[in-house]
Amino acid sequence: MPFAGTRQLSGESIIITTYEGAITADDVAHGSGHVAELMATIEGKVWAVVDLSTITTSFADVMKIMAHQSKGTEGTTTDPKLAAMVLVGSDQFVRLYTDAMRKRAQGIMLPMYRTVDEGVESLRIMIEREQNKEKSG
Repeated sequence: MPFAGTRQLSGESIIITTYEGAITADDVAHGSGHVAELMATIEGKVWAVVDLSTITTSFADVMKIMAHQSKGTEGTTTDPKLAAMVLVGSDQFVRLYTDAMRKRAQGIMLPMYRTVDEGVESLRIMIEREQNKEKSG
């Protein structure tokens, strides 16, 4: 199944969601539902890594995925509870999605990394910066 699952890192507000193979907008909508369920169990902001490193998709599905993810519903890229999201992958359609979402949804930053570990480490740095800003502010 293209939605391979989502999990929370122990003791952290970081979740990792993984998709594999040929994904469609329906697969991402299904996955977003699971992500929303997990996010509801986490107090405060949530930080997310989405592993798309082994996916394939079509241009048409990228456009449908983008439309779904732009709605601001729970578990999507634009969910208000989401502090930040990073993507893992290098597929041309992942890049297309990233660029289009940045333009479509104001304030959306979607850094891309080669590995899940790199994505997690970048989120930990973002979390530390935010915590330091809150302490000094």
